[in-house]
Amino acid sequence: MTDVDELGRRADVASVVDSSDRTTDRYRRLHDLAPIGLITTDANGKVIEANPAASASLDIDMRHLVGKPIFSFVVPEQRRDVRSWMVDLRRHGAEGELTVRMTRRSGVSFDAHVRLALLEREMAWTFVDVTVERQAEERLWEVNRQIDSLVARRVRELRSAYAELPVGVAIVDADTRRVRGKNRRAEEILEPWGGLIPGLEAAASDRSGAEQDSDPWHVDRALAGTRVWRNERRLRAPMGGEVVLELSSSPLHDDDGTVVAAVLSFDDVSERRKRDMADAEFVENAAHQLRTPITAVAIAAAALAAGAKDEPDERDRFVAHIARESDRMARAIESLLALARIQRGGSALLVSVVPLEPFLRDIVDETNPRPGVEIKIVCATDLAIVGDASILREAIANVVRNAALHTVAGEIRLTAQRRHSNTILDVADTGPGIPAEVRPRIFERFYQGRNGSRGGAGLGLSIAAEAARANGGALELLETAVGTTFRFTLRGAKLL
Repeated sequence: MTDVDELGRRADVASVVDSSDRTTDRYRRLHDLAPIGLITTDANGKVIEANPAASASLDIDMRHLVGKPIFSFVVPEQRRDVRSWMVDLRRHGAEGELTVRMTRRSGVSFDAHVRLALLEREMAWTFVDVTVERQAEERLWEVNRQIDSLVARRVRELRSAYAELPVGVAIVDADTRRVRGKNRRAEEILEPWGGLIPGLEAAASDRSGAEQDSDPWHVDRALAGTRVWRNERRLRAPMGGEVVLELSSSPLHDDDGTVVAAVLSFDDVSERRKRDMADAEFVENAAHQLRTPITAVAIAAAALAAGAKDEPDERDRFVAHIARESDRMARAIESLLALARIQRGGSALLVSVVPLEPFLRDIVDETNPRPGVEIKIVCATDLAIVGDASILREAIANVVRNAALHTVAGEIRLTAQRRHSNTILDVADTGPGIPAEVRPRIFERFYQGRNGSRGGAGLGLSIAAEAARANGGALELLETAVGTTFRFTLRGAKLL
């Protein structure tokens, strides 16, 4: 080899060495400037080398960091697990990562994401302080937990409100057309059909003229996006009787506006319709009762104006007629007011203990029976009733007056006795009795089954029954062989 060749060879070697030194220096600078902690340990985890980021994270000078076991910076309760993890990776020649709780020299703990890579005889560790991220995650988890708890509470509240709604609610799925939920009130209303909706879940029943309606529950209209409000439907119950429902149906949309279900809301308005009919009948009958005496008064007034006033006998006859019909009209009005007051004012009763014997005596003294008819009272002096005295007086007086009106001979007997916590009062007469066909209607308002020509308004027994009911009692018509007997069952007391 010539001197020139030797010089060239040495130049090449020097170039390689210089390049290697520059590369080493470059990687050394990267190692020192890295923003994450870099630590090199031997196979047992003793620190051989560390960068400034690792020194700063662990709050320990580089000189004191080298030679220490890396596990000494792991919180005591996790050291064994981290050591086992390292040994396992080294045994399998694998790399791995985990999040571990580490401790700075100052004693402050932090969460670090650690990655371990195996070198020939050494191990390279990287770790990043993720305390802030972990705290943010924990806060997010807590917020999510609170949101989940709030949502769950709201769902429970909505379910409770749904279950306790005073109207029946059912939900029909748009895809399956199956009923997927009913609240408690719906189950109660549908009890005659076993809790099932007739025509949707059970056999269809009478639709009262709507047999041609292919969508009696308005499900199709609701699923098409149309609301149907307060449509009345009449159903025949399987065991008999008619149920009147007030039905509404509405579409239920999801977030994108798609109709996913039909919401049916319905209520049993059978009793309300009966009351409406009864009230309409009441007004009609009241108008009829008042029109009759008003017409009679008008006719008499017209006759007087036409010249009857100039004839003394005629004038007296028509004036008496006006007075009689005016009294009849006044009685009808007073009876209507009494009935309305009883039905409206049950919560405002003035309850007291009422001695019964003098109470009955006063009623009898104000009653005018027919000549020869005697009214007798059989009542212990220590017997009393409990309730509103004025309303009870109206009730008992009406029954006694009714007996006096229809008893032409014999007697009227008022018999009172104590039975358990109640006082039983029977008003019995020796009149003609009440025909069997009339008995079921005897307490109806304005019904005059015995003798409607005697000037009554047909309200006396209705008032008596309502008054007894308002005072927590009852009035009933007993089966008797002779005459008529009405029985009051009222709350009783014994006078001391």
